[in-house]
Amino acid sequence: MKLDACCQDGAGECDSTADSADFSARETDDWIVRDTADDDPASRAACDYPGVTKAIETIHNHYSRPLTVSSLARECGMSVRSLHRYYRAATGNTIGKALVARRVEAAAEMLREDDIKLEPVAMETGLRNAKNLCRLFKEHIGVTPGQWKEAFHGSAARVS
Repeated sequence: MKLDACCQDGAGECDSTADSADFSARETDDWIVRDTADDDPASRAACDYPGVTKAIETIHNHYSRPLTVSSLARECGMSVRSLHRYYRAATGNTIGKALVARRVEAAAEMLREDDIKLEPVAMETGLRNAKNLCRLFKEHIGVTPGQWKEAFHGSAARVS
């Protein structure tokens, strides 16, 4: 999902590091949607709902916080029901599944480091404990955290 596909057109320009050859822009009210080669409908639809864009950004950047749908809805200035409905329409996914997927993605990034234990990774990513991390990691990535680490560090990698 491309979070940087949206930006509010406050001064007529968007702050972007993308090369102008990489995208074309079309305006939708006061939002600009960039059509990139790997753009997906979720990022395009999220721009239609600023609250959903805020929710996506919050999940991406603050996944380690104890986020609930209620607190997220409050932050986005939406009702819980509206946030659920618009988020699902924009992304094709639920907020809960998106949050868990982002946390597992962050855990996978952290586990690429050598000599890192599972419990601190689980706590730092908001997955609570090593057992939960292992279960969700296997479910989402398809391998255990130990197998993941071994792929990056060889058979000498130990996970505890």
